[in-house]
Amino acid sequence: MRYSEILQGLYGNDLNKIISILQKSIYSANIDKKKDGVIAIHTGFSFTTHKEKLMEILLGFSETSDEIIIIRQIRPDFVYRKIPLLNGLRMAGEKDYFDQFYPLILAEICREKGLYKYFEIKDPLKYSDMNFITEVESKDSNEVIKSIKVTENDELIDFPLQRKCETKIYFDGKNFSKYILRENNYQDDNQDDDYEKPQSYESWLRSEFGDDAETAYWNNE
Repeated sequence: MRYSEILQGLYGNDLNKIISILQKSIYSANIDKKKDGVIAIHTGFSFTTHKEKLMEILLGFSETSDEIIIIRQIRPDFVYRKIPLLNGLRMAGEKDYFDQFYPLILAEICREKGLYKYFEIKDPLKYSDMNFITEVESKDSNEVIKSIKVTENDELIDFPLQRKCETKIYFDGKNFSKYILRENNYQDDNQDDDYEKPQSYESWLRSEFGDDAETAYWNNE
């Protein structure tokens, strides 16, 4: 998928497209951050699972190919206090999570021309506690950045700096789907295809502890 295509899906109103993008994502712990040569950029997009876990989506640019990797990770509580939820933010990490950032925002991109324009953010930590970011200030030029500009096939598209998905998404640790909240847990003759089926033990472990099922087993021994 193209960079603009991914952002259009995440910032659009079609929940099916959002879920389709999430389904293509790779868990952050499965990326070898030292060997894979991935430059990680935050999308500013986050969502809540049916288990009330806040997750976020990053994009990984490969240094050796044009492939874009869609990365998902749980947003731990400690991250709220130090990393802005900001589209275009340059991320870094060494272990399971991308839990560090550079004070840089990729504000303009045109892959066909090899144009990647970064701005250094003025006072980046002040955005860490903001629930809704509409603009950031560049440190060097004092320019106010209100959107991320992406040009592909000579088309310029502006994207917001942040989005928190209003709808909860069902996630069993492996697959994403629409979450339908029902008053009754039993199945009746009128249920549709979105009926939430009872989870297996392994699926429950995944939904509680994330993608690392082996760790989940250890936690329950």
